Amino acid sequence: MIEGKVAARLRRREVFELDAPSFLWVILNEACLRTVVGSSDVMAGQLEYLLTAATSPHVKLQVMPFSAGAPAAHAKPFTVLRFTDSPTVLYTETRVGGRMHDSARTVASALDDYDLLAVAKEYRA
Repeated sequence: MIEGKVAARLRRREVFELDAPSFLWVILNEACLRTVVGSSDVMAGQLEYLLTAATSPHVKLQVMPFSAGAPAAHAKPFTVLRFTDSPTVLYTETRVGGRMHDSARTVASALDDYDLLAVAKEYRA
């Protein structure tokens, strides 16, 4: 079961190896980089991967520093998926599973949260 999940996650990386890969914009809280998961070697490998990925013109990686303060309480992890020929959707995930949201109001609210996260460090630092 775990092997299947790992294999699926590794296959997702293949999207970035296409001739015209998707654009990925990620905002990580500094805690994501400082919370040790596994050994120091595992953490070093993860940080090295992020640094390498961030050099791609198809990846924008931002880190919200601790000095920016806590993000808005309603800003939980989410993914916004934009398509050329389809409406934008929102994906959220919890311990019990993932969910797609296609309500225009829900998507707009998440986009507002994203905008606030993207500029938070510039206003609070």
